[in-house]
Amino acid sequence: MRAARLILLLLAGGGMMGAAHGADDDYLKALQAETQSLSSGETATVAPAAAAAKPQQAWSAAGQGLGEGLPPNLSQEQFEAALKSSYFGTFMFYSKLKEQDKGAVYQAYQSNGQIDHIRETTTSLLKK
Repeated sequence: MRAARLILLLLAGGGMMGAAHGADDDYLKALQAETQSLSSGETATVAPAAAAAKPQQAWSAAGQGLGEGLPPNLSQEQFEAALKSSYFGTFMFYSKLKEQDKGAVYQAYQSNGQIDHIRETTTSLLKK
């Protein structure tokens, strides 16, 4: 039982540190209340009702860069600069391509400026 209290106190302390980094205050309050109830010998636990009531945000493809693209009508040099500044990982793969294949990626950009299309074209040309 003493070990359980120690673990809860450590978790509450970790929760306090998390609050300094933007952790949910309601969750922290629930942890503190539970720690106090355990240390006073009470058996009832406090549920973090406010934290549970908050809706969880769904995963968004737009937040992951999958629905994003480059501005239209860029020259090849501008396309390369935009790719380097906005999608550096993709640019690194692009830079390993032969000049002919770079032209094919640029053509793919002109037909569909979505980054996922550009990435697919780049990786398929690297694999050949």
